[in-house]
Amino acid sequence: MQTLADLLAELKRRRVFRVAVVYAGVAFIIIQLVDGIFDIMGTPPWVGQVVVVLLVLGFPIAVGLAWAFDITEKGVVKTPPKGEAVETRDSPRIVIGNKILAIVAVLAIAVAIWSWWGRPAGPITSIAVLPLTNLMNDPDQEYFVDGMHEAMITALSKIPELRVIGRTSVMGYRENPKPIPEIGRELGVDAVVEGSILREGNNVRITAQLVGTRPERHIWANQFDRTLEGILQLHNDVAKAIAEEIKVTLTPEEAGRLTISETVNPEAHLAYLKGRHHQRKASLEGTKKALEYFNEAIAIDPTYALAYAGLAETYRGATGWLYSPLESGPKAQAALKLATKHGPGYAEVHSALANYKLNFEWDWRGAEQEYLASSEIDKMSGLGRFAGFLSLMGRHDEALPKANQALQADPLSVPTITTVAHIYFYARQFQRAEELCNNALELEQDDLIAHLVLASIYVASGYPKKAVKEFQILRAIEEGSDFMGYHGHAYSVAGDSVQAEALLGSLMEFIDTGIQNNLHTTPLHVAWVHIGLGQLATAMDWLDKAYALRSNMLNRIKVDPIYDPLRSHPRFQELLAKMNFPD
Repeated sequence: MQTLADLLAELKRRRVFRVAVVYAGVAFIIIQLVDGIFDIMGTPPWVGQVVVVLLVLGFPIAVGLAWAFDITEKGVVKTPPKGEAVETRDSPRIVIGNKILAIVAVLAIAVAIWSWWGRPAGPITSIAVLPLTNLMNDPDQEYFVDGMHEAMITALSKIPELRVIGRTSVMGYRENPKPIPEIGRELGVDAVVEGSILREGNNVRITAQLVGTRPERHIWANQFDRTLEGILQLHNDVAKAIAEEIKVTLTPEEAGRLTISETVNPEAHLAYLKGRHHQRKASLEGTKKALEYFNEAIAIDPTYALAYAGLAETYRGATGWLYSPLESGPKAQAALKLATKHGPGYAEVHSALANYKLNFEWDWRGAEQEYLASSEIDKMSGLGRFAGFLSLMGRHDEALPKANQALQADPLSVPTITTVAHIYFYARQFQRAEELCNNALELEQDDLIAHLVLASIYVASGYPKKAVKEFQILRAIEEGSDFMGYHGHAYSVAGDSVQAEALLGSLMEFIDTGIQNNLHTTPLHVAWVHIGLGQLATAMDWLDKAYALRSNMLNRIKVDPIYDPLRSHPRFQELLAKMNFPD
């Protein structure tokens, strides 16, 4: 009776174990190469699955053949039965010997190291979407490419476990590309998404790949196709594929946010993207163009909620340039009513509503509810503005963590850095605010807001003469009355009443001639100079005028240090009460 030991000895004699080990090693090498190469080529996942199934099915066949045959230098020969004499002279040498085993082992180890090196060193919790490549080779299509880029960032931001870098911080890499590991260090991310956009008529293709940064390694690649009608889902498809690849588990509610069944009118959507493109420029000409394109999108599709939200935000941004708050407020409100009617589930709609309530209605509770509703849909939507809102309410303990979150999400964005600097300034943490302003100026040396906040810090911390120098820099960069009130306040606090009175006279001239677009803010500037001169009753007269004009900068009076000399004034307390600030 054959024992287990006899069977094992026979398996060894027939070299079944050796063949099994070689087959397993070769199969491992093939699977790892397929996994890596197919990812790079964007091959559909089912192709790799077929290869694995075939290799598994081939194993018993290989073992069976090993039992029956040997592969020798003279070809395939039948393995002689146990005990049968074998001719020793000229006997065939077995091909699958120790050398073959050693070669397979070395290859398997090399491929294992390559595979390990090409996989994430740890969980991916942070991503940056680099500027997309325009495969249309048409500069006139940049608005479309930028819109797709922004939408992809927004879609990824809906994944709660993922920190996604904001658009402003990554745009610099379009003109100044850098090695992936360097980008990873600068942005503090585990991976980047590289991609390209191709639009041919009504068809759109996004090709995307995920690349690890620590170290640089290819992780995943795929391409996605949609028509313009279904383009709102295109970016979500990419986000869901990346979430699956990096093993993020989405709740049904989170997965639902990445599923959009509605379609869009292609022409309306293209007009909307042009509006967003010009809105981002934050210039007078850009604002005019944005209004034009958002209205064009609405004319094509009167139910397009995103276009209404974009229109409302542009009216808010146009305040001072094109309209007073008493003019732009109602226009924004009308657009938001229709945005809410046609798209109540969009984060952009809630964010626009929050900004409107904060700046035009001074509805603090309503603004907070809308910010929260927006962040429920998209955790990064308006995060910096929400932090700013909490700061204006004096809730600095809540504002600062959110401000730092916004900074982590957009670390190279000068507007984000200066927004956070403002929040630290209002919290009276002047040293940190100054550091942030200097960081912003390293990125953009002529940034007006960074110089303005820095000058304000110097005044509030007792260095008005340093502030005067900053304001002189400001006026050299841009002429106009936007900084005259701050400058005059600094002069007056520094004891130079002559210069303060001169700037006050210039401000009054703007008001008398009516040539200043920002007439609703000018009363505030006049008030600031009078505060510095110690003329508090006169300052309150001008604050009341700003209130009547609904100056949207008046929402800062609860926390801005410039108003500290007025804090105990009864009329100032009455103004706070009229504006319904919380205690």
